[in-house]
Amino acid sequence: MNFILKVLITGLIAYLLQNILSGVRIVDMKTAALFALVLALLNAVVKPILVILTIPVTVFTLGLFYW
Repeated sequence: MNFILKVLITGLIAYLLQNILSGVRIVDMKTAALFALVLALLNAVVKPILVILTIPVTVFTLGLFYW
């Protein structure tokens, strides 16, 4: 339930930001929700991979790189 709520809030924010940002065009709420879902899936897949790949730098900086 928490995941769905975060995706919906992200979609709503993206939809509202299209009025402020000139390079962003979101036609309807369906597109905004799809954008938020893709963003959430990329965050769920890419973030753990990047954390694993940056372990040596994180150890070298005593955890400051991860922060």
